[in-house]
Amino acid sequence: MSKKPFDDAFKDLAEQDAEVLLRLLDTIPPGATVTPLPREISIQALLTDQPYEIDVAGQKHIAHLEAQTHYESDLPYRVADYDIRLWLKCRLPVYTYVLVFVPTGMPKDAPTSLSIEAGGVSLTVRFQIACLWRIPARRALEMKSESLLPFVPLMEGSKE
Repeated sequence: MSKKPFDDAFKDLAEQDAEVLLRLLDTIPPGATVTPLPREISIQALLTDQPYEIDVAGQKHIAHLEAQTHYESDLPYRVADYDIRLWLKCRLPVYTYVLVFVPTGMPKDAPTSLSIEAGGVSLTVRFQIACLWRIPARRALEMKSESLLPFVPLMEGSKE
């Protein structure tokens, strides 16, 4: 016999007569259709561009850098997807920075947050957008890093 008899009984009821259980809890109206979902919660893996764990005097957080060739309207939803998964995996505060390379498609007032209300779940994601064409090329050159040279032609003042 299981060491969790109430848990086992609940799972049996939840699988065999979900509608009765949900009505007992007043969660569904009469005539609602109930379809049990698999209990295992797993979702397709996503690859972020690059998350980093940052530790400043023992205070840790995640810095998530996401690069976009140009702005796309689904960006806030993708950031939300990435950030909630990063938080679930690391259980650390997440700060996202989106680097957009060219101004194509960039709205004048691009959103930098998204709020989602889904029943008992509320999620607000905030992120910063850095437009590469607005960052002075001189800043990259003064850093004397060859790694930054491919970005210089896209940066502000690059013709100088």
